[in-house]
Amino acid sequence: RPPAAHAAERDRHTAHCIVDGNRSTTAVRTCDRQRACSSRRPSSQHRDLSKRETAYMETLRQIWNDSGTTLGGWLSVPSSVTAEAVARAGFDYVCIDAQHGAVEYSDCVSMIQAVLLGGRPIVRVPWNEPGIIGKMLDAGAQGVIIPMVNTVAEAEAAVRACRYAPEGARSSGPTLVGARTDRPYFEWAKDNVACIPMIETIEAVGNL
Repeated sequence: RPPAAHAAERDRHTAHCIVDGNRSTTAVRTCDRQRACSSRRPSSQHRDLSKRETAYMETLRQIWNDSGTTLGGWLSVPSSVTAEAVARAGFDYVCIDAQHGAVEYSDCVSMIQAVLLGGRPIVRVPWNEPGIIGKMLDAGAQGVIIPMVNTVAEAEAAVRACRYAPEGARSSGPTLVGARTDRPYFEWAKDNVACIPMIETIEAVGNL
């Protein structure tokens, strides 16, 4: 058809917009469609994203504080697909094994994100060392399992690595996890980050 016919058909186009929850039909020219639709009043979700209602899952420490018991899954393979599948299987938590599993820190970042789609992520860190403990918590782990804790001093060091001052010495930098909590992360972490030392040697048992 000639260009004039195409133009006429465009001008007769009817655009449908949703305004305040109601469907309205308005005849508009093609060139006006974007302006007409963009003039809609924004929904409450778009007005104030900081006040959006989000369902936050109860944390492990909240469950344990209420004398609850938990059953977890274990991940040793670096796969976010597997992490999401295990998280959606109904476990109370999913632990990513960065000590003996074939999992590096870069794997943990995406695996933690995957676990959060259906569960609570924690990480078994390679060692009782503040740097790696802090990185895993900053990446979004809700707790860390810390191996080879044998003495009171080593247990105290583990706690310090998990807590911000004045309770501990964790470095401040929750770049990833900061947007995932229902209140300022520094407040949330004090009440919800789980520090889980492993008592796994004769020496450790003797020092209980």
